[in-house]
Amino acid sequence: MKHSSLRRRRLAALLIALALVVAACGDDDAGSGGESAGAAAAAETDPDAVCGDEAATDPADLEPGRAVARCPAGAPAPEPLDERTEIRFATAVAGEFVAPLLLADSMGEFERENLDVEIVTLPFADAIAQMQAGNLDGSTGSLEASLYNAVASGIDLRWVAGNFFPPDAGDTDVPQSGLWVRNDVFSDPDDPDLAELDGARFGSNVGFASATTYFIAEALDGSGITPADLEIVQVPSADQVTALQNDAIDAAWLVDPFWISIADDPDFTLVATQTPGEPMGGFFFGPSLYEENREAGVAFLRAIIRTINTYLADDYQDDRDVVAAIADATEAPEEAILDTPPLVFDWEIRAGSTDRSQEAFLALDRLEASEPVPEDELVDRSLYTDAVGAG
Repeated sequence: MKHSSLRRRRLAALLIALALVVAACGDDDAGSGGESAGAAAAAETDPDAVCGDEAATDPADLEPGRAVARCPAGAPAPEPLDERTEIRFATAVAGEFVAPLLLADSMGEFERENLDVEIVTLPFADAIAQMQAGNLDGSTGSLEASLYNAVASGIDLRWVAGNFFPPDAGDTDVPQSGLWVRNDVFSDPDDPDLAELDGARFGSNVGFASATTYFIAEALDGSGITPADLEIVQVPSADQVTALQNDAIDAAWLVDPFWISIADDPDFTLVATQTPGEPMGGFFFGPSLYEENREAGVAFLRAIIRTINTYLADDYQDDRDVVAAIADATEAPEEAILDTPPLVFDWEIRAGSTDRSQEAFLALDRLEASEPVPEDELVDRSLYTDAVGAG
C-alpha cells in the first residue's frame, strides 16, 4: 500500500525547498510575495460575491463520494458587523484539521467581519465548562462522550458547523488514519476476520470515549463482536506505533501523522477508517453566539466558510502558499503537512450523526443518560445556512 501521489508531492517540495527558504527569508508573510495567492484572491473578489445552489446539500444524503457544499472563492462576501465584536474561541490543538479557524484568523477573514477573535488552547471538555460559565463563546470539538454527558446534564451549547473527513475515508486499501492491527492477530491477514479481534489489546489514550468509538463500532458491526470485546491498554497517541511494533498492543487507532511510519510495513493492516463523507466534529457555540448575539455567530461562520472556499477547497496542498500558511499557523514543517492527504473540509452536518455516535457510546455504557440527546437539542444548522444565504 503506497501513497505515490504524496511521495511525488514530497519530491516536488524538496526540489523547490531552496526557493521556499529564500521566499520565507524575504518576507514574514505566508506567501513569497508578502500575500498568499489565496489572500490575493480574497482581496480581489467582488465584495458582493454570493454562494449559489452548490452551497447547500441534503443533510440526509450519506452516500460515499457525495458532493460537499462549496461557494466561489471569496464567498460568502463579508458583511461586517456594525460594532466591533470580541469572541473568545477555544481549540485543543493547532493542527491542520482546524485550519479553517486558524487561517480565518491569520488571513484576516475575521477582521473582514469586524470580529476580534481570541483563540485559546483548551481541551474540549474544559472548553465546554468554560462556555457554560460564560468565559468562552465557542470551541472546536468532536462528538465524544463528554459532550453528550454535558448536554444531558443541562449545559447549553449547539453543534453549529462540521469540520472535515479524510478524502479516502471508508477505503481500507488506502493508508490513512484509522484502526491499524498487527497481522499476527489474524489467521489470514490478506482477508482479515474482524471477529478475531475478540480480546485484542487496543492501545488508546482515552479508551472508548472519543469520536473514534463510533467508527470502530461501525467497522465491527456484523462481525459478532463489539468494541466492548477489546481490551483497552492506556497508551498515549505518540507511543502507539512503538507499542504495536513491540507487541505491547495488538491494535490502535492511529491519527495523523503517526500511521505514516507503518503505512508500508507488511506486518500491519488497516481495517477501519472514519466513516466516509461524514464530519464528526467541528464548531460548537455557547448561547452567547447561537442565541444572544446570533448575528456575530453567523458572521463567525461566514468567515470560516469563506476561508474554506478561498484557501481550503479541493487539493489545497497544491497551493504552496496555503501550505506555508498552514505550517505557520500550526508551527509544523511544510513537509509534515504534505506527508498526509489533504482533508475534505465540510461545514455541513449530516442527519443522524449525533444519534449514531450516541448509540455506540450507549452500547458501551459510556453515557450518563439512558437515551440519546435528541438531535434538535444539540444541532443547529441554521447559522451556516444563513451564512451562505440558504436559510
